[in-house]
Amino acid sequence: MDKVWYLLINQKEEGPYSLKELRFDNRLTLETLVWKEGFPNWVPLKKIKELRKLVESPHEKNNDKKNGEIQEAITSQSELALESSFDPSPHFLLILLIILLICYLVYQY
Repeated sequence: MDKVWYLLINQKEEGPYSLKELRFDNRLTLETLVWKEGFPNWVPLKKIKELRKLVESPHEKNNDKKNGEIQEAITSQSELALESSFDPSPHFLLILLIILLICYLVYQY
């Protein structure tokens, strides 16, 4: 593979790197600035499909389109307020305690 990709890490230009080398670079994020010959400017890695694949998890890859559609649906509604204050864990523990108490009493007698 050709070494064509340059990275901007901590304000320092590094490279060139091949795709294979970048695959094993743990410093890469979707916001890492990259450049190769022919690019007018440095661009975030997330805008380059072949590089984005290197840092996305398999789950993100599979749900990328679905997440975009969901985000568009949410932002298209002008008065959307999501508020969740219900925490089922205390209720679950109370119910579990009651069930255990009932089982204990049934098996005692």
